[in-house]
Amino acid sequence: MEAQKRPHSLLKGTLLFVILSALVLFFIYRIDRTIFDTLKTTAPASLLVLFLFGFAYYFFEGTVCRSIFRDRIPGFSVLNALDITYIGVFGNVVTLAAGSIPMQSYYLYREGLPVGSGVGLMTLEYIFHKASALLYAVLTLCIQGDWICSEFPQLRTYLWISFLLCGIIIGSLVLLCTWEKIREFAFRLIRKLPEKGKWSTRKTVWQDNLNRLFTESRQLLQNKKSICKLLLLNFLKLTVLYTVPFVCMKILGVQPYGLSRIQALASLMFLISNTLPNIAGIGSVEFAFFLVFSRCLGPLTMPALILYRLSTYYFPFFLSIFWFLSIHRKLGIGSQW
Repeated sequence: MEAQKRPHSLLKGTLLFVILSALVLFFIYRIDRTIFDTLKTTAPASLLVLFLFGFAYYFFEGTVCRSIFRDRIPGFSVLNALDITYIGVFGNVVTLAAGSIPMQSYYLYREGLPVGSGVGLMTLEYIFHKASALLYAVLTLCIQGDWICSEFPQLRTYLWISFLLCGIIIGSLVLLCTWEKIREFAFRLIRKLPEKGKWSTRKTVWQDNLNRLFTESRQLLQNKKSICKLLLLNFLKLTVLYTVPFVCMKILGVQPYGLSRIQALASLMFLISNTLPNIAGIGSVEFAFFLVFSRCLGPLTMPALILYRLSTYYFPFFLSIFWFLSIHRKLGIGSQW
């Protein structure tokens, strides 16, 4: 795996994250300095509660991973699942999402799972995450649709586009992991590569990995009990995440709606943000948060957004740095760290 040989690339990604975050804070400060005055009044105990929600979200993410891998890796523990989760958080930021699955699959390889199986199952974990967010939003509109359409008519266009794009992404990934014609096409491309030297070994390994990817994907998607369990765990995970905006508002002393309605709005915000482009996870969530919550929060939208991102993005990322450093030798990334 190339990820194990690129510590400098990871350092560059971390530096990019720091620069982007500093620019965001600088522009916020220039726009309205009173935002930071509002945040200064936040009690440390309130921040602790907020960070616990952020950790709880990724803990449930870990339970999803454990549910997927414990039948394939003997002795796969909750700690292993959290390793996978925080490697994903770290890789998603410092490699602009490109290196998260390779880094996770290499960890799984070191635990005894072939690379093709690891990539396939991590891709399926992402599919279930997307599908759960989509189903959650559908249920939200079924229950709260009339109220949302009357109070937030500006969301209609964004929601239709988000539902469409999310459905296309999920469908494309499922076909990529299960459609026989795609596997045959990939095999034809591999067979056209040279036969000399290391290429012969590489071709064999790549074909084996593709076979494992398709086998693992089909087995999991044909297991109805596993599908229901994974959807349930993802729903619990998303419910924790969708409660965070409500906690942020309570900290700021504002409560425009009850918990269920804030969770409904948060589910739509999350769906919209998942279909927007971003850099290292920055940009799409900020836009979607303003789009959804600015109507009911007014001048407190920015403080609420900062608290939300501290809980769901910055705190988990900084935790993932220490988590990653504690297991980097196990990943084989080298002593340069």
